[in-house]
Amino acid sequence: MRAIVKLIFTLLISFNCHAQYTFEKIYTPSLNQYGRQIFQTSDNGFILQGTIEQGSKNCYIIKTNEYGDTLWTRTYGTDSIQFFAYDMTSTPDGGYLICGDYQNYLTFPSMDSYVQKIDSMGNQVWFSLFGWPTSQNGNKDYAELVKTLDDGSIIIEGTTRDYYVDTGNYISVGLGWRSYVAKFDASGNLNMIRTVSIVLDTLWGLDYQASDIETIGNKLFWLGSTNPGFPPSASTTLIAFDSNLDTLFTITGSLNDYYGLSRSGDEHLFLFGQGIITKMDTA
Repeated sequence: MRAIVKLIFTLLISFNCHAQYTFEKIYTPSLNQYGRQIFQTSDNGFILQGTIEQGSKNCYIIKTNEYGDTLWTRTYGTDSIQFFAYDMTSTPDGGYLICGDYQNYLTFPSMDSYVQKIDSMGNQVWFSLFGWPTSQNGNKDYAELVKTLDDGSIIIEGTTRDYYVDTGNYISVGLGWRSYVAKFDASGNLNMIRTVSIVLDTLWGLDYQASDIETIGNKLFWLGSTNPGFPPSASTTLIAFDSNLDTLFTITGSLNDYYGLSRSGDEHLFLFGQGIITKMDTA
């Protein structure tokens, strides 16, 4: 018998320095599931995002009240179509953006990138399948990180086996995995997509794979490596892009101990890694 993977969230709410109200909720439906992210909502409840296995691995949403009691659930995908969610972020209008890989097992081995907008009730607002679809002879790709800019644009970082020079200008390779960045407007229309190695003018050079991305204002910061997982050949690079995905600057060297990015309250960038954290301005 397959073991049921439980989706467990323990939430702590502090009222003062001497007392805490603690509750634990365990969500165990009939299918395997596990949690990935949690967001607090304006009504003091929570949105829980995870994965549920129902033949394929699909995105699963639980909305709870402030005590963790389930109010509603949503599943995106079917037994034959996978909507595997890698990342999710909230939007100023109370909705959410989800990105991941879309696979239709009826047209195996398809695996394409998608980004999806849902409202505060989990209803789909729009859905965008993008990149070079395998149905049109593209190779596999998937979206793994989603952020927003202050102007409302949506930034996706993902991984592809092809080269994306720009929207509609793709080069088929089929070997290796390399990072791409894509920009959408607030309605889900793809404005631009580029493979990072092309941005760095190394079209047939090393494969670049991302560790993390972060946005501050209308700038995008990308942190990643060439030949990741094979030190000491790996070389970590930080790239700053403007809102048009044009390169503002790159920093390479002395970054190999870093693997994550975050933003501070005063609009500075944090780089963190193996026993180290650095704060820098956006210039």
